[in-house]
Amino acid sequence: MNEQNIFIVRCGEVALKGMNKPYFEKMLVNRIKKLLKKFDNVEAYRHEGLIFVRADKKHDPEMIIGEISKVFGVASISPALECESELNSIGDAAVALMMDLIEKKGIKTFKVDAKRADKNFPVKSPEIARIIGAKVLVGCKVLKVDVHNPDCVLFVDLRKDKSYVFEQMREITPLALQKILYFIQGIYMALFDKPLYEEDCMAWTHGPVYEDVYNLFKDFKYNPIDDNRFAIFKDRFEELGEQERKVIDLVINTFGKYSGKALESITHEELPWKNAREGYEASEPAREIISKDEIRNYFTHVADTYGVDTEEKLNSYIQSYI
Repeated sequence: MNEQNIFIVRCGEVALKGMNKPYFEKMLVNRIKKLLKKFDNVEAYRHEGLIFVRADKKHDPEMIIGEISKVFGVASISPALECESELNSIGDAAVALMMDLIEKKGIKTFKVDAKRADKNFPVKSPEIARIIGAKVLVGCKVLKVDVHNPDCVLFVDLRKDKSYVFEQMREITPLALQKILYFIQGIYMALFDKPLYEEDCMAWTHGPVYEDVYNLFKDFKYNPIDDNRFAIFKDRFEELGEQERKVIDLVINTFGKYSGKALESITHEELPWKNAREGYEASEPAREIISKDEIRNYFTHVADTYGVDTEEKLNSYIQSYI
């Protein structure tokens, strides 16, 4: 479909909101260019908030991805298809991409997310996702929709000049993982008045931490977790009950949109972490436990003030800090 292989690169912890983001993205692009000099007819550039790499199809895509992944700060790399910003063209590209993923990865379920960067486009993002999802179901008969735990999240980035279709990679760093676990525990206790897990949470310098999980993934530091240590979680989601899955979905779809550093800044404003570290300097190490009662009481207050049983309510809470 495309004359070149196209890759969309996303930043990790450096991709924070604020004035430094363009600087770090520019630095990443320069590092990517340096590593890809060994390949001819390859270009890397920033365009409207995304980092693109375009490579001649004679180059092995896995070799290109391998080189890009060596750059510190890169969170994920997604092969993408470029098409006209018209729903039929986007639908064709989506079907082509999904057919390729069916062959390579054996995916059986999917969901579609869409972003309408061109606000003049007459169809809004949720409807774009619905239309493209329907086209994929028609074009890929073996697939089913699963909005909770899909094998693949197909992302449509609709822009004024061109649109891009790619598999959305859900990358997570150890820092982000710790905060996600903490928010899951808090929301679960607010809704069901009992802890989801019995492990104690500690008030470390960079926010709440579950030490056993930290030790499992600490080698990744600020980089995305991506190796067979995650195999222990494979297929475990289906073993959870309805209540557990509801809370995990709520947290992943709200807090999970933010970087670990952004989540850290939220926890630093919350009473459980602040109370546990009372008397400590900001950068002083500590091993104080954040009690489950403290977490329960705080998130019960959040539930009373904002509500925690829907994504909309949780997003309102998050926006009060971001």
